[in-house]
Amino acid sequence: MGKITYEFIIETGEVFSFEIDPNQSKNTGQSCKEGSASWTSLSYHKCENCPLKPEDHPHCPVSLDIEEVAQKFSALLSWKKAEVWVHTEERSYHKNCDLQTGLRSMLGLMMALSMCPVLSQLKPLAASHLPFANFQETVSRVVGNYLIRQFLNDKNGGEADWSLTELKSMYKELVTVNFSMLERIRAACEEDANMNAISIFFSMSSIVNMALEEQLDEMQEHFIAGKVPEPDLESIEAV
Repeated sequence: MGKITYEFIIETGEVFSFEIDPNQSKNTGQSCKEGSASWTSLSYHKCENCPLKPEDHPHCPVSLDIEEVAQKFSALLSWKKAEVWVHTEERSYHKNCDLQTGLRSMLGLMMALSMCPVLSQLKPLAASHLPFANFQETVSRVVGNYLIRQFLNDKNGGEADWSLTELKSMYKELVTVNFSMLERIRAACEEDANMNAISIFFSMSSIVNMALEEQLDEMQEHFIAGKVPEPDLESIEAV
């Protein structure tokens, strides 16, 4: 997977660019650069389901990864308009949107690539990153990636979870992470762009958790629509 660049051209005239390298080793939380903010401390609003120990990991890995972004956008309002470009090796994406929409897309990628034991479960999605994805696109990618993993588990002699039980459990964990991450970001924000972006990202996780079955039922028609209907012999006129 090659590098992904997010560029924000904000209506205020400010321009921010972030290069994300999925292959670069990430912060483990065992150490941090000098002067890291207090809200990056692992013990600061530590997630209830976090398995890391402060004595081994003084800092939250994902907080260290997004600290620079939080600092640069801390004084910006979420509704400020921006032109957002996303460049990958294969193609570029462009969207005129509010800041929180662009930030949600980028922070979602960064958090999936972090060394957080919970959020890193989303890493397979990062390999096929789709900027600005809507809810239906997110469900399609989440379930599709999960079922590929189950196919590979089955192929290699492991146990496959075709009922999506573990997927639902994973999203319940993400909902738990939601509350603590919002508190961290609240401490880093003068305004609300970062906080709203994080909130929307985790809100989507909550919706996936609650409405997964319902959304799959709605998507069913897309998969059966391609079936060739049986011919109505009675309506076929003799030639």
